[in-house]
Amino acid sequence: MSGPLEQLTAEAHRLMAAGELAAAERTLADALADTNGNPTAASPAIADAAGLLAHVLVALGEPESARGWAAYAHTANRRLHGPDDGRTVRAAATLAAVLHRVGAHARAARLYREVIHRLSTMEGEHGADTIAARADLATVLHARGECAEARALLAEVWEDHRAVYGDGHPAGIKMLARLGAMARDCGDLTAASRYFADVRALSRARLPADHPMVAQIEALAAAAPAPGHTCREAPNPPGTDPTPSESGGQGGDPSPTPSKSGDDGDGRDAGSRHRRRVPIAIAAIVGLLVAAGVAIAARRGSDAPSRTAAPATTSQATSASQGVTTSPAASPKRASSSAPAPAPPTGLTLNDGRDHVALRWTYPDGAHGAVMISGGRKGQPRHVFQRLAAGTTTYTVYGLADRFDYCFSVAVAFPAGVALSSAPVCTARAAARSP
Repeated sequence: MSGPLEQLTAEAHRLMAAGELAAAERTLADALADTNGNPTAASPAIADAAGLLAHVLVALGEPESARGWAAYAHTANRRLHGPDDGRTVRAAATLAAVLHRVGAHARAARLYREVIHRLSTMEGEHGADTIAARADLATVLHARGECAEARALLAEVWEDHRAVYGDGHPAGIKMLARLGAMARDCGDLTAASRYFADVRALSRARLPADHPMVAQIEALAAAAPAPGHTCREAPNPPGTDPTPSESGGQGGDPSPTPSKSGDDGDGRDAGSRHRRRVPIAIAAIVGLLVAAGVAIAARRGSDAPSRTAAPATTSQATSASQGVTTSPAASPKRASSSAPAPAPPTGLTLNDGRDHVALRWTYPDGAHGAVMISGGRKGQPRHVFQRLAAGTTTYTVYGLADRFDYCFSVAVAFPAGVALSSAPVCTARAAARSP
């Protein structure tokens, strides 16, 4: 029989499926209010609730606040299930993504290498999750300024992805576009031009003209270099960027020493930080984030609400006494004036491509908030798995299993913690298979 915490976690899942993220956060924050700050004493129910709270905070654009719960749940899952369990590996991948989002690139890279090692053992180095994690690592290395290694790794990952899925797979085409963006950020415009020319050729040959990714690729190709990006090492001479067939190794020790339990990679207690829940498939979601050059969620500015602090720890108190803040920072409160009249997205439609689903909707008039995509298997709770810029009206979900039906909804964030969701739309594959 489930206890009160499990029931509150289930209620939070329901609220998330309805797009009510602020309500889900309040539910989980209340449920975890008296949680012991030591993650090694957490029960499975607490670890699950902490992980879900981290996911909600990330979906709300608060990676700093999510960091505490991400590390907390990672440490708890490691103790409960061991370092090689899928739940622990996914928690480590989530923590690494959060660390990347908050700028802790060295620690994120270290965790990603551990995740890659574990996944390579579990599913092989060419498994979908392993490939996605390797692509994530390349993005982190590029952000750190280790550009040559990052570009060589992503080129190798693209080759491996192409060998498994073919050169026309949308996720692979996005990886190639990301390679072009990396080259452009590094000032290698010749290599960038070559990559984007290859991407456009593949798009024309493999994707229908009205495919949403065609416009996404054009936007990425037309974008300016990332402001402030610098490469630590001397960049490759123009035009000498490693092509997929010339790419080198993955970079870094393929079997690094795992971070100690209770440490998120910088020596601070992981009780002050957790994991993301991986919806639909880790390869589908993580791969999309990397290939599109997007982190987990774009953090909102001054309109972000205050968020639940992670459990305090001894190491946090020590740092605070030395004038160093290590706990997640509270965000400024939302402005309460001149808020638009809340209205959900309308006209949500679905175009089923079996291994992918293209969604279209109408963004509500007067709204300025981010778009959140929720999805899941038909008959199961839907969870937020992607956050998009305000005004977005299309999105394509990849990596779906064609034997299952899926349901999706779209929500828009408004001031005062309000998020209104469209009615869900679902695929009808089971009906189509019926005689």
